[in-house]
Amino acid sequence: GASGFIGGDALHAIASACPQYDITCLVPDSDVGASIASQYARVRLAYGGLDDAALIEEESQKADIVCYFTLAGNATSVEAASRGLMAQQSAASGFLICTTDSCYPSVRKSSSSPDHVHDDLDKFQDIVDSHDEVVHHVLGHSTTGIQAQYGEKLRSAIVAPSYIYGTGRGPSGQHSPQVSELCKVTLERDHGIRIGDGKAVGSFVHISDLSDLLLRLVNEAASGGSTAEWPGKPAVWGREGVYFTGGAEHEWAEVAEWIATQAHRKGFTKSPSVEDVSLEAAREFSSVADSWAVSLRVTARRGREVLKWQPHGPGLQDEIGPLVDDEARARELVVGHAQKASGDA
Repeated sequence: GASGFIGGDALHAIASACPQYDITCLVPDSDVGASIASQYARVRLAYGGLDDAALIEEESQKADIVCYFTLAGNATSVEAASRGLMAQQSAASGFLICTTDSCYPSVRKSSSSPDHVHDDLDKFQDIVDSHDEVVHHVLGHSTTGIQAQYGEKLRSAIVAPSYIYGTGRGPSGQHSPQVSELCKVTLERDHGIRIGDGKAVGSFVHISDLSDLLLRLVNEAASGGSTAEWPGKPAVWGREGVYFTGGAEHEWAEVAEWIATQAHRKGFTKSPSVEDVSLEAAREFSSVADSWAVSLRVTARRGREVLKWQPHGPGLQDEIGPLVDDEARARELVVGHAQKASGDA
């Protein structure tokens, strides 16, 4: 995932903070490889895709830590990485760090109420109850299967990002879908939209804060699994090693208003209004419409407790203007386009 949104930004964070690490990236083609090589001269490149199980297993045999930083789960590739890590006869243990959105269906199933908050530490049971399903999606087999096959030799952590925003620092794929898609739809429809009353609440995390959490997990693994121990320390790895990344919370109606205001202020739309649409109608023009309709509130306590992680990135409202600009550039819009089209300029 080094060429993607999450993986690209995480690579930037890890390579910048830890130049002593020997890093190998899986890249799909020479164009992507060239863009990564131009930024990170010391990074070694392995050419292939997530379906190249033999290559992934071979490369994982040379690694102490495998980072699977993409939300597009591929059981074949992660199984291959697990086999490669465990094939190292000299290694006391191997570390597998994954990102996934597979937690979200089970979280949303439990409650779509804006009042329901999922906690990855104190209220962990709802995560544990769905953990086998999550691991099945991410790792390709159940927790029991992992323990039976590898025992404590394979230590895994799963990071489940909430809604990500901000511009990634990787070579490509620099935006996540939910907020950028809402910017895109606003420009396409010439006004903002909200689904229903817009009261669905989302937990948001800046991409740099997500990368900081991933960096801390990598450093924890590089230290043998733990940089510090204390009585009652929560689990870092294994069945309970699931991390949420909730930061600030916002109603989607609020986000829609920010986007509509910025788009109009910059001259990309004729009106700053926000119109109500049904979820069914929104699904016709956006594949991520459900994200704007269902509350997803999470409290990221495990990372704070065991890794001393704290989000410090810019707030979502501060990032709306640049995101609108990026979407306008992608559509080849210029300031004043809407006014000129309507004869007002």
